[in-house]
Amino acid sequence: MDERFLRAFTDPAQMTILGRLVSPFCLRHRVTLASFDSPFLIDNGTFRPLDLLVALKVCAGEPIGKLTNGELGEIIELSDNPKKFIEACITFKGYMLEENHPKFWKKDSGRAGTNGVPWVLNIVAMLTSNGISHKDAWEMPECQAIWMATAYATMKGADLKVLTSEDEYLQANFKKILNRN
Repeated sequence: MDERFLRAFTDPAQMTILGRLVSPFCLRHRVTLASFDSPFLIDNGTFRPLDLLVALKVCAGEPIGKLTNGELGEIIELSDNPKKFIEACITFKGYMLEENHPKFWKKDSGRAGTNGVPWVLNIVAMLTSNGISHKDAWEMPECQAIWMATAYATMKGADLKVLTSEDEYLQANFKKILNRN
């Protein structure tokens, strides 16, 4: 069975990052962070302590508003301790479990089109149209939501082919495997 799929359905759990209990990363978290232009949603983003604090507050379900004196102290502490800050950023990126999303075989001809609807909303719509509650669609672990939507889409005839972790291993080691025979 695909390793990413297995991790998507076994890894997500609440965890504590810098003293904040965060729920499994979900589509609602992604949309809220996108509204703040969070660098955590960008490959190779540049992070600041404030970005990390906002991301943690979002995922912990804490209100975003004027910073408290304690939160200002957290930002100063992270600024003064780069090692702690970098470790917390790495922990947060790992907590998002993006590496557990399915990967797809790329089509040879042309670029895949888009219908103009944000991909997050497409995932939620696919889930709710298949009986998952609106709340659950927005709050289930993101990696699970994407796997479920992928399965529903293929059941409805979508031309998708998941690139399994086994396929990736074979691609990466193709020459080695051929040379053994």
